[in-house]
Amino acid sequence: MSVHAERLTKTFGATRALDSVSIEVESGSLVALLGPSGSGKTTLLRVLAGLEFADPASGPILFDGEDVARLSVRERRVGFVFQHYALFKHLSVFENVAFGLRARPRRTRPPRAEIRRRVGELLERVQLQDLGERLPSQLSGGQRQRVALARALAIEPRVLLLDEPFGALDAQVRTELRRWLVRLHEDLHFTSLFVTHDQAEAMEVADRVAILEQGRVAQVGTPEEIYYAPATEFVASFLGEANRFQGAMDATHVAFGPWRMPIPEDAPRGAGPVRVYLRPQDVEVERPEASSPASTPARIVRLHAAGPAVRLELALSDGTPLWVEISQRRQAALALREGARVGVHPRAWRTYR
Repeated sequence: MSVHAERLTKTFGATRALDSVSIEVESGSLVALLGPSGSGKTTLLRVLAGLEFADPASGPILFDGEDVARLSVRERRVGFVFQHYALFKHLSVFENVAFGLRARPRRTRPPRAEIRRRVGELLERVQLQDLGERLPSQLSGGQRQRVALARALAIEPRVLLLDEPFGALDAQVRTELRRWLVRLHEDLHFTSLFVTHDQAEAMEVADRVAILEQGRVAQVGTPEEIYYAPATEFVASFLGEANRFQGAMDATHVAFGPWRMPIPEDAPRGAGPVRVYLRPQDVEVERPEASSPASTPARIVRLHAAGPAVRLELALSDGTPLWVEISQRRQAALALREGARVGVHPRAWRTYR
C-alpha cells in the first residue's frame, strides 16, 4: 500500500501547523517523521489517518492511487498506535486486540472462530500468546505497547501509523521494542509512518526519514543521506552534533577555524562568507610527532571514554573548543589522556550560505 500526499496545509486559528507538505511512502516501507516540537509531525500523521482534515485548498491523499482525503478513519482502514497505549482497561488483552474486529458492522464482521484465530496469531507474533486473559494493568509498559500494536494490526490496516510509540518507555525497553518492530516489519512488510523525537530511533528503525521544520518538509532520504548529506543548514544543525565555524570561501578553498581546505564538490559556489559544519567523528586525531601538514595543534581538555566511542573536548591553539569522537581502539593506540597535546584536521565538512 503506497501513500502519496500533495500540498497538505492545516491551520489551527492563526497557526499554520502544515504548510503545503508533500510526502511519498513506498509500499512496504517504514518512514520516520522527525523534527523539533511544533514542526508538524503529529499533525501530518493525524491528517493522513483522518483524525484531522487538511484545509480545503490542500491536494489529495492517495492510498494506492485512491484519494481518501475526505474519508473517515474507518473508511481509510488505518491502524493507529498512540504513545500512551489507549487500551481499554476493563478488557482483557485478547479482547483489546479483538475489539476492532468485533466493532465492525455485522455484514463485514468476521465469524467468532475467525476472530479467535486471527487474534491468537497476532498474540503469538507479538510474543504475548500466554497473556491473553490478563488485564492491561497486569502488564509491563513494553507488553502494553505490543498489545496496542497487535490491536492496530488486527483490522488488517492499509497503513499503520505510530505516534511516539515508545516515548513513554524507559531507555532499555525502548531499544528492545524498536528492534522488535524492525523484525516484525520485515516479516509482515506493512506500510508504516511513525513519529519520533528520538534521532537514534529514527536512524535505526526507518527505511527513510522525513525531517520537518515549521510545518514544511526540509528533507527526505535514507538515514545515511540525511546524516551525511544534510540538504539544509537546519537539517545539519538538528540531526546529530556538529562543530560550527564562520568561514570564508574563494575560488578553490574554504577557510574555517585554523584550516584552509579544498572546496567540497557539494559546496555552494562563489567567493564569500560561509558557515561550516564539522561532525565530531569527521575529525582526524594524531600524535603531535606524526601530524600531517594539514593538522593544527590542540590540547585535550576533557576525555570521556564511557560507551562505544570516546568523546574528546579539545581546545585549539586560540582557545576555540572542538568536540571530537573516536573509537576506543584509536584512543588506546594513541594513549590519549587529559592535558595531552595532539594534532587534528577535518576529514569531511559541510558548507552553507
